[in-house]
Amino acid sequence: AILARDASKAPEVAEQLRAMEPVALANALVQGVPPRGPGVDELYREAPLPLPNLLFSRDAGMVIGDRLVVASMRSAARQREPLLLRFVFHHHPDLAGTPVLLDFNPAGPRNTTPTLAAPTIEGGDVLVLHEGIVVIGISERTMQASADRLVEAMRGDPRFHTAILVFLPATRHAMHLDTVFTRASDDECLVYAPMIVE
Repeated sequence: AILARDASKAPEVAEQLRAMEPVALANALVQGVPPRGPGVDELYREAPLPLPNLLFSRDAGMVIGDRLVVASMRSAARQREPLLLRFVFHHHPDLAGTPVLLDFNPAGPRNTTPTLAAPTIEGGDVLVLHEGIVVIGISERTMQASADRLVEAMRGDPRFHTAILVFLPATRHAMHLDTVFTRASDDECLVYAPMIVE
């Protein structure tokens, strides 16, 4: 259903996508499938939209230590991104076998219909500040329930000893932790001064 704008059209859209050659399919899933003209092919009006936010690849998935965390996106427009990320990590020869710390999509690795009711978390709210220290922003995009699940998944792993939760205001300039504070090097950070510097 996530592939079609109208869930009732999902089977027909999926069938059209299955018939595509691999490169065309990859292009369709990332760039979208534009309508070919008025009244020409109604299915194309229901096919996937482009994913312009895919350039923010850190949101759909995070790597903590040597493990993958598959996100659950807040916006309906971005819910296809974690599915594509999961597919790449399961099938690319250089990435297949990467251990998964946590997959926030409720039906697990084969889920094809994420739901907006699922607890959301995005990678822009998860920073590995230093070895063993993970900072998680609670923001308009990341729920506390998701942060708690991530902390629980890291518990008992000797590589992680500290988790810091940072509660951000629900404002556009603080949509993610990394828009307010992000590490640039071992001893430097970039900050949004109005929120950090007094």
